[in-house]
Amino acid sequence: MSRFKMAPWDVTVKFFTWTTIALVLFIYGGVFILGGEEARRNLGVHALFLGLFFSFGACYALGPRSYLVNEKGVRIERTVGSIFIPYAQILSVEVVEQANLSRAVGNGGIFSYYGTYFDGSGTKVKVYATRFERMVQIQTIKQSYYLSPDDPESFVEAVKRHLT
Repeated sequence: MSRFKMAPWDVTVKFFTWTTIALVLFIYGGVFILGGEEARRNLGVHALFLGLFFSFGACYALGPRSYLVNEKGVRIERTVGSIFIPYAQILSVEVVEQANLSRAVGNGGIFSYYGTYFDGSGTKVKVYATRFERMVQIQTIKQSYYLSPDDPESFVEAVKRHLT
């Protein structure tokens, strides 16, 4: 069994994560400083910002935390709802230097990228990553997955050992 760390956040993930958090905190603080007592008592303001923080929590919880290659398959580990890809479904695995992906549904850069994306040919793929460079593409019977382990070559090698 081998556990692979996530690749470091790329510039986009860093920007969207820290800018969004800072902006929400700045606005929330501003409401309390400038809004006075009435704003502090307004439950709607608290509910709005509580909802935003729960959204951040969901982005973190549903994002990939690590990848596990074991005797049965590849596991994309998340805080909530990990994803398992059995070896019997894997057709190929390879390193992709620069993935040409665009988001259809999912998270586009707060803590990570995950969800359904389109590849360069317009095919729907699943993404669980922290960068779009040096990704690993796992092609299965059903669909493709794009992942971003910190050491993509070792990850591919570990998966291929179980495919033969």
